[in-house]
Amino acid sequence: MSILPRSLNDWPAIKYSYDPRLRSIEIPGVDRMVTLRRGVAPVFAAFLADWQKRMPKRMSLKPGPVDGWNYRPARLADGYSNHASGTAVDVLYSSVLPADGKKHMTPAEKTILNKLLDEYKTADGH
Repeated sequence: MSILPRSLNDWPAIKYSYDPRLRSIEIPGVDRMVTLRRGVAPVFAAFLADWQKRMPKRMSLKPGPVDGWNYRPARLADGYSNHASGTAVDVLYSSVLPADGKKHMTPAEKTILNKLLDEYKTADGH
């Protein structure tokens, strides 16, 4: 019996796009879809919709990728990316948070995002 690879957050990786553990879901209020692990897809979609609603200039869910599931190794660590288990989402970086090491959010935006993150935390702090 082979052991299935796990993502960095210890969820089982999903190798194929047709796996029934995956679900493509529309982000409410935005004409965009994202593919994620079935059980977490509604939470991610709601979070992205809330971020878009509260900070539309920062989120900009306009045409462009909203990347969820992608069976691939992690870029900066040993193991599979959380995307491989369908438990991570990337949005269009150039319009949201460019990966250039600079601060891009205003203090007001940070407050809004931190409040939003707090609303989505589980009882155990995840």
